[in-house]
Amino acid sequence: MDTKREGQGSKKSDVYGKSAIAPIDDSYARVAAWFLGPKAENKKFLKSLILRSIDDYTNLRENYYHDDQKYITNNIKNKDSYRIAQDKIVSSLAELMERLHGSIPFFSPRYQAHMNWDTVLPGSLGYMAAILYNQNNVATEGGPATSRLEMEVGQQLCEMLGFDLDSSWGHITADGTIANLEAMWMARNLKFYPHAIQSMLINSDNEEIIKGRNDILVELGPEKIRLIDLNSWQLLNLRGDLIVELPGIVGDKCFPEMESDARMKIVGDLLGPYLIQNIGLLDFARDHRDVKGMRVFVPATKHYSWPKAGTILGIGQDSIIGVDVNERCQMDTLSLEKELRLCAMQKIPVLMVVAVIGSTEEGAIDDLAAILGIRDELHSKYGMWFNVHCDAAWGGYLVSMIRDKNDKMIPHQDVGYVPVLTLSKHAHKQLSNIYKADTVTIDPHKAGFIPYPAGSLCYRNKAMRELITFNAAYIHSNPDTNMGIYGVEGSKPGAAAAAVWLAHMSIPLNQDGYGRILGECMFSANIYYCYWLTLAKDTDNFRIEPIVPLPELVFDGKGMPLAKGDNAIKEFIRKHILGKPNEKIAEDPDAMAVLSQLGSDVLTNSFVVNFRGLDGRWNVDLEKCKELNLKLFHMFSIVDDTSEEERKRVEFVLTYSEIDSKHYRVALESVCKKLGLVYDIKSDYSLNFLINTILDPWPTTHHYVKMITDSFRKGIYACVEEMDEGQLKGA
Repeated sequence: MDTKREGQGSKKSDVYGKSAIAPIDDSYARVAAWFLGPKAENKKFLKSLILRSIDDYTNLRENYYHDDQKYITNNIKNKDSYRIAQDKIVSSLAELMERLHGSIPFFSPRYQAHMNWDTVLPGSLGYMAAILYNQNNVATEGGPATSRLEMEVGQQLCEMLGFDLDSSWGHITADGTIANLEAMWMARNLKFYPHAIQSMLINSDNEEIIKGRNDILVELGPEKIRLIDLNSWQLLNLRGDLIVELPGIVGDKCFPEMESDARMKIVGDLLGPYLIQNIGLLDFARDHRDVKGMRVFVPATKHYSWPKAGTILGIGQDSIIGVDVNERCQMDTLSLEKELRLCAMQKIPVLMVVAVIGSTEEGAIDDLAAILGIRDELHSKYGMWFNVHCDAAWGGYLVSMIRDKNDKMIPHQDVGYVPVLTLSKHAHKQLSNIYKADTVTIDPHKAGFIPYPAGSLCYRNKAMRELITFNAAYIHSNPDTNMGIYGVEGSKPGAAAAAVWLAHMSIPLNQDGYGRILGECMFSANIYYCYWLTLAKDTDNFRIEPIVPLPELVFDGKGMPLAKGDNAIKEFIRKHILGKPNEKIAEDPDAMAVLSQLGSDVLTNSFVVNFRGLDGRWNVDLEKCKELNLKLFHMFSIVDDTSEEERKRVEFVLTYSEIDSKHYRVALESVCKKLGLVYDIKSDYSLNFLINTILDPWPTTHHYVKMITDSFRKGIYACVEEMDEGQLKGA
């Protein structure tokens, strides 16, 4: 895939029957060392390291109190029942291995459906080595070594995101759903914390509290106001960084003679009866009737975890407001601002605004910079404040693409070193601002290539984690490494932390490591986008339209206008990109510049296929278009009821989803118009679409994309023919 080589490439026959040259570039070779390989090319290396970890673990057992007696003696091993029991394990394992052959082939370049691909070798090795120890990161008492690994992983992720290491904190969760729930849980407790402190100050009969409460001041703009004098709206809109300092301020003013730990304990005890996490939403609402519900704003591209979190936390999924998206399926920040201003004027508290950094189905990155700017403006004008959360479960690791070898953020570049494609200017800007968010969800088991389960949540201000702290009397732990007292989960595998840790230690979280892998994936994803755009010829009975449209204008490698309009851009793609070896594309700065301006923000291509009927006219029926795309999905997918024989006939695997006119109106109308589909603008309507996700750095080698897209072309013709036959029978 690279242009620069350390030595001569070796010629070999590729899967398309042509000669291909395997490049031997240092960076390219390094990526190859990080994976087992689609054909298990690194099998010997993996086996040697697995055996090494097993030997190390069994040696530890053998030498732990060396003089202890052996319990499984030779006499036991010679018993028939012992041998029969072992034989049963062997036969059951054989059955299990056979049944596992029915698993989804995530390891193959042919798998292009969901946000999944192969795991990195160090991630798998870390998990397999640590699973033997069966450590539980519920507390350091249950997993002292792996709890410390989890703490270090949290630091690594925070550093990659750009958070200040001295004040930030992160930890492993089961997945992004749990991380999102935790972020909202913390934001809810944070939002109502000032009410609890004010109630305690006003109602407490503690003499020190009574003496000191008038001296507890809060800065609101240019003036300082006594906390006990703040109204409900002011209490609900204090900045999060200030809120977490309030207990310390109360302790300093009311109990100045006490040691710090003693002060915090007595303040915590006095606050207990007033905290929403203790008294619950019902009692809080009864005591604070002036609080008019609350809102959480998410884009229409939201993950289902958000309404789920609203339900679990008792604020109701109706409080989770979906904001319309633009033509590129990014949150419409003008609509968001309108909604927020309405909340400000009606005094409805906003818990948080969620910026999606890589939507599940469209690969869209919301305009985080604009969201942060809106918050600053509304704070200045209306005194409104809310948490900003980044749901970067899918796209968080892309930050590694904009960190240099010294882990410093780098400015946007229009052209990247092949085959690493740079991010678009939009994506680069948002990822460069992610360190300003309050919390960030990021899933190592997605673009971190880590085995399940491995999500995570990172806090810009680690003091906020104290709002969701739970201790149990039977758990005795080191407070510095005790990760399990924070968050939703109890028991959780230490092996997950070990997997992420070993991967991060082996593969840098910058352009030399994960950024290299993801840069190659970005190159591959955008090459696919070009093929989907141009797959249909003028004489074909089908056409393809991407959900994320072409830009109106593309620029060359020097930033000058190059091509305007769909036809001109497609012509450039055909001339400079399609069918060209990666080396040739790399040598063309204009081609590389255009590639970085195409497709979605995060490694996902979403597109719709329409067809020409027997009468030679293009289909205008929305439902028939949906039928065709559903047929294509079934042809190129593996589902629960897919037989073994059918699995073998699936040449590559993609998935599909649906957009509706309620929140996707702009994007949906654009696609329908380009495909010539008729729809009723006054009624709700929807359109399904196909998705191919690229988390594989290698599919643009050996003419692989051409082979896959040719296969898809044949599939389209077969599905259209099937629909034609149905039309004839209906007639």
